[in-house]
Parts: sequence; C-alpha cells; structure tokens
Amino acid sequence: MPPGSNVSHRNYSLAELHIHTNFSDGIAQVPEILDYVQSQTSLDVIAITDHDSLRGARQALELVANGDYRFQVVVGEEISTNAGHLIALFIEELIRYDETKSLAD
Repeated sequence: MPPGSNVSHRNYSLAELHIHTNFSDGIAQVPEILDYVQSQTSLDVIAITDHDSLRGARQALELVANGDYRFQVVVGEEISTNAGHLIALFIEELIRYDETKSLAD
C-alpha cells in the first residue's frame, strides 16, 4: 500500500518478484538494491531474477541472512528462450534452456 494508506491491519505481503542486478542487465549492485528496499520501500519479499544467472540472487540471499533486513529474498532467474523470457522462482540451480525441447518439457 502507498504511504499514507488508511489500511490499519496488514494481512498481506508486498513483493517485487522481478529485479535485475549488475550481474545481468541491471545497473545497481546487490548491496545497493538491498539497502534501497530496506530504507525506501515497504516490501516484504523480493526476488532477484537476473538473466541466466543466479549470482545476484545468491549474493542477496547471503547478505540478507547475515544482515539486519526486514524482508525475504527469493532466488530466481529470468531464463532466455527462443520464445521469450521465462521467470523461475524458488530455484536452487541455474536452469539451462535447451532449444531442442519445448517449454513444457
């Protein structure tokens, strides 16, 4: 909810599930993103979803686990396919797209 909202009880979470870092085509480094989310937003959850990389998401997960942040980090990836981009969330390993298979495989 925007600042100044009249909602008195939060029974929901605010999330941004598509954030890029400088490990793909984003500009900001992971610590800058985390500091911004902490100080300038009311987000409860963020997902780092760099293109074909987990480096930024893993770094964010480690920094949040060892820091004093109020939000959670979801590890994600924006997978490049021949049909466009596909967001994968809650993953542990990099997903390599195989052009010889359909996206349903």
